Amino acid sequence: MPQLHFQDFPPQLVWLAITFVVLYLLMSKVALPKIGRVIDARAERITADLDRATKLKDEAAGILAAYEKALADARAQAQAAIKAVSERMQKDAEAREGALAKKLSADTEAARAASGRRAIRRWRAWPRSPPTSPRPLPRS
Repeated sequence: MPQLHFQDFPPQLVWLAITFVVLYLLMSKVALPKIGRVIDARAERITADLDRATKLKDEAAGILAAYEKALADARAQAQAAIKAVSERMQKDAEAREGALAKKLSADTEAARAASGRRAIRRWRAWPRSPPTSPRPLPRS
């Protein structure tokens, strides 16, 4: 193997140094700046995307808060409307119930009075003395 010959080491070391210097210069002047620019561009894009995502998240949180407030207001308004209608219906029901109670009371009193008058008329029409002769029994 030629790599292990001691006489071949110095030229190999010289060529190694030359190749290393050339590759180092190429990498440092050409490839690494391009890679650095790509990495910087990606970092800037990621930072911009994260900033935009944060802004959108804050905007969405604001919209959600406004939606929840509007929903709570609508619910409160609906509850107030339901309560108002319920109270109005309760008052109407109480008024109808009172009117019905008065009408039933008046009708009951009128029926009692009519019944009493009828009873008095019947009582007055009832014969006062028993009949003088008993009725004959029918014969069969």
